[in-house]
This record gives sequence, structure tokens and C-alpha cells, in this order.
Amino acid sequence: MTIPHARPPARRRLHEWLLLLAFLALLGGFIAYAYFAEVDRVNATERERLQVQSNVIANDIQGNLELTSVAMQRVITDFWAPSQGWRAKESSMRLLALVDAMRGVRAMSVMNAQGVVVASSHTDLLGKGFSQRDYFQLVREKPSKTMFYISEPYNSV
Repeated sequence: MTIPHARPPARRRLHEWLLLLAFLALLGGFIAYAYFAEVDRVNATERERLQVQSNVIANDIQGNLELTSVAMQRVITDFWAPSQGWRAKESSMRLLALVDAMRGVRAMSVMNAQGVVVASSHTDLLGKGFSQRDYFQLVREKPSKTMFYISEPYNSV
């Protein structure tokens, strides 16, 4: 004869609790796996997006620098004549037009070998010497006609 509402033996209760704990641990493990898989997916997607944006910006900057280099070379070849020397007024006007046309460029200047500005989009820079600046020292130490030198950003005069 069995009693209908009798408590199960302690061993059976222990098995039920262990089974419940194992199920909850399995469920927790599945939730943790799903969470970390989603975090990894989002991280990979965002890294890819940042890489694409970085490539677009790098290509844009490279293109702008190449165009700036070509523009400066044209200014130098157009306004330097061995018989006349440097035509400062005309080259400064060309530089001002280039600066106005090129986004992201605030000023353009041409310096002679002594670091004195001989043409500039900012006329107040004409005749000023910049030979003590790092960007001029670098060019003086490692000159190259095929290299386009660009300085680090600095507070302009």
C-alpha cells in the first residue's frame, strides 16, 4: 500500500535537483554562447565598416595630395624663367586661386633654398624666413625633386 502524498525519497529529490541544475547550466551556456557569438559578429561587422571608411578616407587624402603636388609643380614650372627669375606676383595669384579651389588646403607657399617665401597664397608671408622650422630642415637634409613634402599641421601666422 502506497501513500498518495508521500514525499519522494531523498535520493530521488537529489537527482531531480541535479537534473534541474544541469538543465539550467546547459541553458545558461547556450545563452552565453549566443551572446558572445553576437558580440563577435557585431565586432567583425564594425571592424569591416571602419576599414572601408578608412580606405575611402586614405584614398581621398592620397588623391588630394597628388593633385596638390601636381598643382605646385605647375606653379613652379609656369613662374620660373631663367632669364626673368621668379615672378612672385603672378605665382602668388595662382596659389591663391588654387587654395580657393582646393578643399582642405588653407595655404600654399613656395620657398627658395634659404627658406624665404617667394610666393604665397597669403601675401603677408612673402619675404618671411622659415628655415628654422622642422619641415624645412627635413627638405634641406634629404632633398628630392620627385618628392612632394607636406608639413605637419601647425598654427599659421
